[in-house]
Amino acid sequence: MGSLFSDIGLFLYTILSYWQSYVTGGVVTGTVYLVERLSGWQLTKRAFAALFVGTFLLVSFFFAWRDQLNATRVAQETQGQLKETVKQEQTVIDQLQAKVRELEKPRRPLFTGWIENYSAGTARDGTTVLWVEASIDNAPDAAPSIAEGFRLKITMPGVGQTRELFPEWGSGKEVKMLGFPEDRIYKPEDILFQKTTLQPVAPGARVSGWLKWSVPGFTRDQVDRLGTTIEISFGDLAQTVYFMRHTIDGTESSGGSHVPGIDYKIIKGSRKGSH
Repeated sequence: MGSLFSDIGLFLYTILSYWQSYVTGGVVTGTVYLVERLSGWQLTKRAFAALFVGTFLLVSFFFAWRDQLNATRVAQETQGQLKETVKQEQTVIDQLQAKVRELEKPRRPLFTGWIENYSAGTARDGTTVLWVEASIDNAPDAAPSIAEGFRLKITMPGVGQTRELFPEWGSGKEVKMLGFPEDRIYKPEDILFQKTTLQPVAPGARVSGWLKWSVPGFTRDQVDRLGTTIEISFGDLAQTVYFMRHTIDGTESSGGSHVPGIDYKIIKGSRKGSH
């Protein structure tokens, strides 16, 4: 209620301010004063009251009302601009918050592995040996991580399946493999699980190397028969398990004695991977 009386008082004050300015000055008031002084002619009391009270008061009322109207329009425009500014700033805030949430998400490694080539042979003690060339990629926006826990499982149709086998370190010497489309030289420093455990695989990086397994209880012919599936599993620091698999499709080439005591049969692997 107090605000209403305050607004009425302000409105009346504005009217009186305009009326006072017209009565005490202005073109009309100055003209009337000059005419009366120079000609001796004077307005009648009714005309004077109509002009200086009625007309000037009505004009003052109009200008006071227009001031309030313009003030309201300006306030509405300002309010609209502020709302639009707030909306734009809120959009920017939402985008920044989304980026912050994205940055706060814990990044995880995301590996993809595949088997490049492999060869099977028989050692002098009769144990079947498998050499595998493989590669591991880490996604460009993933977290760096080591790749560890390599295991081998071989499924042979009509024969059975091996248990999970651990890779071997090798002899510590270079091994030259013949019979591929080109010769292969396996160096000790290129053992895959050694390369991926000593240094994390960076985002967007690829690491390639070789792995060697002994496959007890199964012959070379059982291992490399048509339809056999070779599966290598490995994990990252987030304890995610990945797989790279290849099924022998019968594309083979025979090799000689690549390592003393081992007659290797080369099996060409295709580029297949999964995770």
